Amino acid sequence: MSLQESMIRAARQGGGSTKTREHRERVARDYSSFCRERNIQTKDISKIKVKHIQQYAEYIKERLSVRSAQNQMSALRNILRSAGRGKFADHRDISNEALRIKGGSRMGTKTALSLENYQAGIEKLEARGSHGEAAILRLWAIPTFLRAEFLVKQWDKGRWGWTCTGKIVIL
Repeated sequence: MSLQESMIRAARQGGGSTKTREHRERVARDYSSFCRERNIQTKDISKIKVKHIQQYAEYIKERLSVRSAQNQMSALRNILRSAGRGKFADHRDISNEALRIKGGSRMGTKTALSLENYQAGIEKLEARGSHGEAAILRLWAIPTFLRAEFLVKQWDKGRWGWTCTGKIVIL
Protein backbone atom coordinates (compact mmCIF):
# COMPACT_ATOMS: atom_id res chain seq x y z
CA MET A 1 0.00 0.00 0.00
CA SER A 2 1.34 3.40 -0.96
CA LEU A 3 1.76 6.36 1.35
CA GLN A 4 -1.18 8.16 -0.28
CA GLU A 5 -3.51 5.18 0.10
CA SER A 6 -2.61 4.66 3.76
CA MET A 7 -2.99 8.37 4.50
CA ILE A 8 -6.39 8.55 2.79
CA ARG A 9 -7.53 5.50 4.77
CA ALA A 10 -6.41 7.19 8.00
CA ALA A 11 -8.10 10.44 6.93
CA ARG A 12 -11.40 8.61 6.51
CA GLN A 13 -11.03 6.90 9.87
CA GLY A 14 -10.57 10.26 11.61
CA GLY A 15 -14.32 10.86 11.81
CA GLY A 16 -16.11 14.14 11.40
CA SER A 17 -18.47 15.45 8.76
CA THR A 18 -18.17 14.67 5.07
CA LYS A 19 -16.55 18.05 4.37
CA THR A 20 -14.01 17.49 7.15
CA ARG A 21 -13.09 14.07 5.79
CA GLU A 22 -12.83 15.43 2.24
CA HIS A 23 -10.50 18.18 3.48
CA ARG A 24 -8.30 15.63 5.24
CA GLU A 25 -8.22 13.51 2.08
CA ARG A 26 -7.10 16.56 0.06
CA VAL A 27 -4.37 17.20 2.61
CA ALA A 28 -3.29 13.54 2.40
CA ARG A 29 -3.08 13.76 -1.40
CA ASP A 30 -1.25 17.08 -1.21
CA TYR A 31 1.28 15.74 1.31
CA SER A 32 1.93 12.57 -0.67
CA SER A 33 2.38 14.52 -3.93
CA PHE A 34 4.73 16.87 -2.02
CA CYS A 35 6.77 13.82 -0.99
CA ARG A 36 6.85 12.50 -4.57
CA GLU A 37 7.98 15.90 -5.93
CA ARG A 38 10.77 16.12 -3.36
CA ASN A 39 11.73 12.45 -3.82
CA ILE A 40 11.03 11.70 -0.16
CA GLN A 41 10.77 7.93 -0.36
CA THR A 42 8.36 7.25 2.47
CA LYS A 43 6.17 4.22 1.86
CA ASP A 44 4.15 4.25 5.06
CA ILE A 45 2.77 6.68 7.62
CA SER A 46 4.91 5.06 10.29
CA LYS A 47 8.05 6.20 8.43
CA ILE A 48 7.17 9.94 8.27
CA LYS A 49 9.80 12.01 10.08
CA VAL A 50 9.69 15.42 11.75
CA LYS A 51 11.89 16.98 9.07
CA HIS A 52 9.41 15.87 6.38
CA ILE A 53 6.56 17.60 8.23
CA GLN A 54 8.70 20.71 8.69
CA GLN A 55 9.53 20.80 4.97
CA TYR A 56 5.84 20.40 4.13
CA ALA A 57 4.95 23.25 6.50
CA GLU A 58 7.46 25.53 4.73
CA TYR A 59 5.96 24.46 1.40
CA ILE A 60 2.38 25.30 2.40
CA LYS A 61 3.40 28.57 4.08
CA GLU A 62 4.62 29.79 0.69
CA ARG A 63 1.28 29.06 -1.00
CA LEU A 64 -1.33 29.67 1.70
CA SER A 65 -2.34 32.21 4.29
CA VAL A 66 -1.40 31.59 7.92
CA ARG A 67 -4.90 30.40 8.86
CA SER A 68 -5.11 28.00 5.91
CA ALA A 69 -1.66 26.63 6.75
CA GLN A 70 -2.85 26.04 10.33
CA ASN A 71 -5.88 24.15 9.02
CA GLN A 72 -3.68 22.03 6.72
CA MET A 73 -1.36 21.13 9.57
CA SER A 74 -4.27 20.35 11.87
CA ALA A 75 -5.68 17.97 9.27
CA LEU A 76 -2.27 16.34 8.83
CA ARG A 77 -1.89 15.86 12.59
CA ASN A 78 -5.39 14.36 12.71
CA ILE A 79 -4.39 11.89 9.98
CA LEU A 80 -1.31 10.93 11.97
CA ARG A 81 -3.41 10.38 15.12
CA SER A 82 -5.87 8.23 13.18
CA ALA A 83 -2.96 6.11 11.96
CA GLY A 84 -1.84 5.48 15.54
CA ARG A 85 0.91 8.09 15.63
CA GLY A 86 -0.65 10.32 18.28
CA LYS A 87 2.59 10.90 20.14
CA PHE A 88 4.32 11.92 16.92
CA ALA A 89 1.41 14.21 15.97
CA ASP A 90 1.81 16.02 19.29
CA HIS A 91 5.60 16.38 18.92
CA ARG A 92 6.76 19.85 19.96
CA ASP A 93 8.74 20.39 16.74
CA ILE A 94 5.63 20.12 14.54
CA SER A 95 3.37 22.36 16.58
CA ASN A 96 2.04 25.49 14.91
CA GLU A 97 4.26 27.61 17.14
CA ALA A 98 7.41 25.66 16.24
CA LEU A 99 6.50 25.80 12.55
CA ARG A 100 5.98 29.60 12.84
CA ILE A 101 2.36 29.50 11.72
CA LYS A 102 0.70 30.68 14.89
CA GLY A 103 -1.46 33.74 15.31
CA GLY A 104 -3.61 33.58 12.20
CA SER A 105 -6.80 35.58 12.32
CA ARG A 106 -10.06 33.68 12.75
CA MET A 107 -12.05 36.58 11.34
CA GLY A 108 -13.90 35.71 8.16
CA THR A 109 -13.29 37.47 4.88
CA LYS A 110 -16.84 37.48 3.61
CA THR A 111 -19.17 40.45 4.06
CA ALA A 112 -22.93 40.59 4.01
CA LEU A 113 -24.77 41.78 0.92
CA SER A 114 -25.61 45.46 1.26
CA LEU A 115 -29.27 46.52 1.24
CA GLU A 116 -28.68 48.56 -1.92
CA ASN A 117 -27.25 45.58 -3.82
CA TYR A 118 -30.06 43.36 -2.54
CA GLN A 119 -32.72 45.81 -3.76
CA ALA A 120 -30.92 46.24 -7.10
CA GLY A 121 -30.89 42.47 -7.57
CA ILE A 122 -34.63 42.22 -6.93
CA GLU A 123 -35.31 45.10 -9.32
CA LYS A 124 -33.24 43.46 -12.09
CA LEU A 125 -35.11 40.19 -11.65
CA GLU A 126 -38.47 41.96 -11.73
CA ALA A 127 -37.49 43.96 -14.84
CA ARG A 128 -36.47 40.76 -16.58
CA GLY A 129 -39.79 39.13 -15.72
CA SER A 130 -38.34 36.63 -13.25
CA HIS A 131 -40.98 37.22 -10.60
CA GLY A 132 -40.55 33.76 -9.04
CA GLU A 133 -36.82 34.24 -8.61
CA ALA A 134 -37.39 37.68 -7.14
CA ALA A 135 -39.86 36.16 -4.68
CA ILE A 136 -37.31 33.55 -3.66
CA LEU A 137 -34.73 36.30 -3.14
CA ARG A 138 -37.20 38.16 -0.95
CA LEU A 139 -37.76 34.98 1.07
CA TRP A 140 -34.06 34.78 1.87
CA ALA A 141 -34.30 38.12 3.66
CA ILE A 142 -36.68 36.54 6.19
CA PRO A 143 -34.91 34.87 9.14
CA THR A 144 -34.44 31.12 8.70
CA PHE A 145 -37.06 29.88 11.17
CA LEU A 146 -39.78 32.17 9.85
CA ARG A 147 -38.80 31.40 6.25
CA ALA A 148 -39.12 27.66 6.83
CA GLU A 149 -42.51 28.11 8.50
CA PHE A 150 -43.74 30.27 5.60
CA LEU A 151 -42.53 27.81 2.98
CA VAL A 152 -44.21 24.86 4.71
CA LYS A 153 -47.51 26.75 4.91
CA GLN A 154 -47.36 27.71 1.22
CA TRP A 155 -46.48 24.15 0.24
CA ASP A 156 -49.40 22.78 2.27
CA LYS A 157 -51.78 25.21 0.56
CA GLY A 158 -50.59 23.99 -2.83
CA ARG A 159 -49.65 27.48 -3.96
CA TRP A 160 -46.44 26.46 -5.64
CA GLY A 161 -44.80 23.55 -7.36
CA TRP A 162 -41.94 22.44 -9.57
CA THR A 163 -41.72 22.91 -13.32
CA CYS A 164 -40.11 20.42 -15.67
CA THR A 165 -37.03 22.70 -15.82
CA GLY A 166 -36.53 22.40 -12.07
CA LYS A 167 -37.59 25.96 -11.16
CA ILE A 168 -39.96 26.77 -8.34
CA VAL A 169 -43.18 28.30 -9.53
CA ILE A 170 -45.43 30.28 -7.21
CA LEU A 171 -49.06 29.80 -8.23
